[in-house]
Amino acid sequence: MRVLQVTSSSQRRGAEVFAQQLGEELRNRGHEVRTVAFRSDGTGPGLGFMELPAGRFSPAVLHALTSHARWSQVVVSHGGSTLQSVAIASALARRPFAYRNIGDPSHWGAARLSRLRIGLPLRRATGVAALYDSAASYLVEHYGIHRGRISVLGNAVPAQDFPSATVEDRAAARARLGLAAGVPVIGYLGALAPEKRPSWMIDVAVRLDGVVVAVAGDGPLRAEMSRSAAGVAGSARLHVLEPPTDPATFLRAVDVLAVPSTTEGVPAVVLEAALTGTPVVATAVGGVTDTMRSLDFGRTVPRDDLEGFIDALRQVLARPGEFTADRARVVEAHDLGSVATRWESFLNGIVDQDR
Repeated sequence: MRVLQVTSSSQRRGAEVFAQQLGEELRNRGHEVRTVAFRSDGTGPGLGFMELPAGRFSPAVLHALTSHARWSQVVVSHGGSTLQSVAIASALARRPFAYRNIGDPSHWGAARLSRLRIGLPLRRATGVAALYDSAASYLVEHYGIHRGRISVLGNAVPAQDFPSATVEDRAAARARLGLAAGVPVIGYLGALAPEKRPSWMIDVAVRLDGVVVAVAGDGPLRAEMSRSAAGVAGSARLHVLEPPTDPATFLRAVDVLAVPSTTEGVPAVVLEAALTGTPVVATAVGGVTDTMRSLDFGRTVPRDDLEGFIDALRQVLARPGEFTADRARVVEAHDLGSVATRWESFLNGIVDQDR
């Protein structure tokens, strides 16, 4: 099978990392995979995808994308920002395409003209991969997609990279990150961007006595977070760290992971924390609630309930053992190998349907 994947950028972000990992898994199974990306102004280490010419709908982009699509047997559009261009190029190349929903469709579905801008090309997709059950239901109800064309294919992480953490592992990870021993640590790991709402971690540091808050990530709010950390009374209580090259080390170093986002799909960091045995407190957005309920771990609170969020952190810190996930269940549902097998079947079905 020849598969073309299209991503919104080549930057190391959740959807792009998944595309890279899925591509590697499919290659290991004997398939041919190309991954191309739209140009972006992002900085930092990229994933090495082949970049398309500038301009999402320029003739040069559509020509290049159509050429790549002709090489393939199926095109995969990762996320809404790639959808319209992929729909045009796949039609010109006469190739089927699959769309992967990467976030909360009800969040971007509320945008003006979304039924036209998203609904029309989405209905052209031969298959649609939804991250979670509620997302699939929304795509049916809001855009009129036939339920038979939608497969629920959850997010995935390589489970072997996130082994269960022992007490000794956690002590060593803290020492490596320069975090104090014997003090509860609440961690935030992800983009420092408005929709992720890292500013809540400042409130957590100020209002929860006897804890350390460690924030690891990069993004447009990093400078603001660093200034805030310096201004927190007892500044050693709030640390803004560099983005970790090994997320597993960070997750082993913290007692609970905080995810205060305003919108999410199914963030990989929640699955990574579940695998290491780190409990999670998160806002109930997107697929977070579905995922944490299905894995029966952690706590979720309403999206804008800061008081409830802080109280949930306090409760989990008091009894962390009650809020950890069953690793076997996480591996079964979200290990990269298992999810790639489901993707392989999904894409083979599209190719067979096109013959």
